[in-house]
Amino acid sequence: MLVDVPRDILLAEAEFTFSGPVDTLPHTDVSDAEPAKTDLEKVLAALYAAKRPVLLAGGGITRSGASSEVTDFCKNVGIPAASTLMGLGSLPSDLPHYLGLTGMHGHKAANLAIAAARSDHCGGKPLQ
Repeated sequence: MLVDVPRDILLAEAEFTFSGPVDTLPHTDVSDAEPAKTDLEKVLAALYAAKRPVLLAGGGITRSGASSEVTDFCKNVGIPAASTLMGLGSLPSDLPHYLGLTGMHGHKAANLAIAAARSDHCGGKPLQ
């Protein structure tokens, strides 16, 4: 999760009293997750049918240890790719057709490509 705090709030001073332990969300190990072959076939069919496909690389790629597989896929298929903030580093920046970071602090080309993709198929990325 990313919490983007405005600069004026970040630099402001305030009093704080710690009140005890903080519960955290449990970590889910996804390193051995295997998608069903039929699911992959559906994703590939939708991808090849898309007029303007773009791969959005999220943090799930890194968490699952699939960076090299996704990189190879992008190279072999020639699909443009962009990264979320949590997905930075999951794809090499010198990857052909790599558009960079999406979002408020991202690259214009990446944001425009995602907006124009006209698809909402995602894997390994929570849509919040």
